[in-house]
This record gives sequence, C-alpha cells and structure tokens, in this order.
Amino acid sequence: MSDLDYSCRGRCEVYVEPRVYDKVEPGKIYPWSKSHLHLTSQDKNSPEWGQLLEAIDQARIKEQVTFNPAEILGYKGWLKIRRLPKSIKDLKSVKTLDLRGSSLLSLPPEIGDMESLEKLDLYRSYSLHWMPYEILKCKKLHDTAVSTRALYGNRNYRPPFPLLNHECYLLFAKSHYHQCSVCGSAFVGGDIKQVWLSVMVGTDVMPLLVNACSEFCLHRLPAAEDGYVSKAHTGGLDIVQPPIEF
Repeated sequence: MSDLDYSCRGRCEVYVEPRVYDKVEPGKIYPWSKSHLHLTSQDKNSPEWGQLLEAIDQARIKEQVTFNPAEILGYKGWLKIRRLPKSIKDLKSVKTLDLRGSSLLSLPPEIGDMESLEKLDLYRSYSLHWMPYEILKCKKLHDTAVSTRALYGNRNYRPPFPLLNHECYLLFAKSHYHQCSVCGSAFVGGDIKQVWLSVMVGTDVMPLLVNACSEFCLHRLPAAEDGYVSKAHTGGLDIVQPPIEF
C-alpha cells in the first residue's frame, strides 16, 4: 500500500514539476500551484531501501560522524530514494549529513533528533523545495548547502508556496507527523494547523513547513527572515512576496 492509499488517491491534482527558472506571474494559475507538496510514495520493497536502512543501522552502531548514502548505494541507487526513513533520528553521533545530488522530495521531521548535526549538504537536490520546521531543533547546525533556486519563495525567482490546509496535505501530515512541530506534543484529535515560515537554517534561508497543534504554538513561532514573507502564512497565489532580487 502506498502512502496515498489511505484515502487521498485520486483527489489530488496531477503533479507537474515546475521549472525553477520560470518567472512567476502574480495571479496566474500554474499546474503546480494547487498541489505541490510531493505526495509521491517511497518504494519500501526495493533493495535500495533495505540497503539504506542497513547503512543507517551500521552508522548508529559504529557511531559514525559522517553519513553519505550515495557512497553506499551508488549514484543510480541513491536516485531511487525519494524519502529518508524515520530511523535517521538514531544517528546521534553524525556531524555531517551528505545528501548531495539526491532525488529526495522531503526530509522527515525526525531529522531534528540528530543532536550532533553540524553540516547538512543538500546541493543539487532539485526536487527538495522545503524543510520540516523540526530542523531548527538541530542547535549545532551551522553549515548548509542547498540549491536555493529550487526553494519556495527564494529571492531569485519567488516561486509561490503551495496553499496549505488542502485535504490531501492534511491527510499526509496525519500519516507522517505525529507530534506538534513546535511543542512536541502528540496530536490527539482536532485539526493540524499548517503554515509556512522562511527563516535562516545554518547558512541559508529555507522555507519550513510547520505542523502545529494549536494557535498558541503558532504564536510561539520565531520571526520570519528579512526580505521574505514577513510572517507565517498558509501559502497560495494570494500571498504577496517581496520583489525578485537579481
């Protein structure tokens, strides 16, 4: 069963990868404007997925300080990984996480449990347009490399943020997120409150997806980075972004 089979199949618009170099016209409806959080599932029966799980387990046992999946899976094998397993939370000793040239669509919130993480390399991961808010829990993270032109709301092209609170996004969040991004409390009934927030992570400004349990937790969010949408928001084409910077 795929990640979408729980009740979302057939309800999302067809996903179309945008060209990050296109200029975005305010108010224009793009094929990727409505549903663009990459709900594609990961094939967990593939040999590459099994190799990745084993590599993470070995890195945990050996207390490695560097973890580079591409070195283990090979280039072609690494490209078949679309999501990382939750077990990356066990990489407590890893200081450098090298995910260059990946086909990753998102990072799991469990990345916030990598308490020793200092360097995160996501360069040339062009399908990765946002990060989980939980990444801010990595207090030692000071060095990042990311293809910024692929990020939502980046200064160069200002691609729009997907409109949150879409039924499919909420179903996806309830399947993959079990704790509030802000306070860490378990979700117990009620709706998940989703917002975007652009803040500095390491050496780059990144758009973060927040899955909060309450309005109180939304009010606890930090201020947005200067030069970006000035506060947390739910995305969509109606959100006015600052002018493009060349």
